[in-house]
Amino acid sequence: MKGKVITNKYEKIHRRRRIWHRIISVLSAFTVFVTTYALILPAITMEPSAGIKMDTIIPYENDHLSMNFYIMGRAGFENEDEAVKNANAEGVKLDVKELNVKSETYANYLKYANGSIGTDDLQKLFAFNLVFTYEGATLNMDKCQIKCEVTAKQATVEEGFVALNKVVEQNVKPLADTQKENNEKVLALTAFEGVVGDISQRETAYAVTQSDSVTLETELAGKTMAIVLYSTTNPVYTVQYYSHATVFNTPLSW
Repeated sequence: MKGKVITNKYEKIHRRRRIWHRIISVLSAFTVFVTTYALILPAITMEPSAGIKMDTIIPYENDHLSMNFYIMGRAGFENEDEAVKNANAEGVKLDVKELNVKSETYANYLKYANGSIGTDDLQKLFAFNLVFTYEGATLNMDKCQIKCEVTAKQATVEEGFVALNKVVEQNVKPLADTQKENNEKVLALTAFEGVVGDISQRETAYAVTQSDSVTLETELAGKTMAIVLYSTTNPVYTVQYYSHATVFNTPLSW
């Protein structure tokens, strides 16, 4: 009888602890839920920041270059007070300002181009300041990927080589009975980026022959860029491949 009383006593204690454990678990879960909700409530109720989802192409051209800007990402507003709700990519405009040849930035681009390309081969240099706007408000494009496709117009190629052919002779040297090295001058494009002392050279594209146009693809990381048109030698080589092959001394029989 005594053993049964002791057993009932421990069962009651165990039952109380189990009930208390459940109460504590429920209270803990409720506390976690309330805390989490309180933390995420501001993010839920906060109005989304004004911005424009970009997946568009904006063209630009002048007398010598044809350019397409491919833009992906989310553009923001430089000044939040000028932010426009429900703005869309169709209203985004690109203001391309060609820098004056007397400006400091243009002079630095020209100096850099002369140092990396050479004064004699340089034909034209274009420096641009790129500003994206929406209803007059300046946009921040830091979170956007901007790729630029630049094509030198055919007129530029032809005009450039009319001048070049007057002073450049075709230098053809025989290498063998039927092989020749053809030093042919062709048009090239190189993209530069940066301002003042932070200029860097990016991609370069070459025409195949004198009569061909040339297209350059580059990616922008700032608001200022330059495109250089120049002539360069496009050598044609005959390439031969040699290899050592291991063979059996006796023919295989199948």
